[in-house]
Amino acid sequence: MPYPGTGPAMTDILGDQVDFMCDQTTTTVPQIQSNSVKAYLVTSARPLAQIPNVKTAKEQGMNFELGIWHGVWAAAGTPPAVVERLTRALQFALAQSSVAERFAALATAPSTKEEATPAALDAKVKAEIARWKPLIQAAGVYAD
Repeated sequence: MPYPGTGPAMTDILGDQVDFMCDQTTTTVPQIQSNSVKAYLVTSARPLAQIPNVKTAKEQGMNFELGIWHGVWAAAGTPPAVVERLTRALQFALAQSSVAERFAALATAPSTKEEATPAALDAKVKAEIARWKPLIQAAGVYAD
């Protein structure tokens, strides 16, 4: 059964209730850096500066790369002027040095202004569906 979130999963990892989990660096880097948990690999194309001793999947003979991404959605029917205002606010926030510094500490980076738009998010979602749909269909395994 999947966990209801990273927090409970990490609590059980730290409490020796669970032996293994796959998670994003934004929630695990502090525990990896403090040696509270052991990282076996990262799925990024290159090693991460924040945890440089952790090899990539490719460096360990596994031919795959996987990254995370986030999106912000508004309810269907949200007026275009409101979507535009939210987009500008998001782009402003992501451009702040304090946001970039915090993201860097967690081994990630904020989206660029060009990436933080409804059109870019739509393109990203479509690309991810095209990437993963054939693999999921071939495996015949689906999340409930």
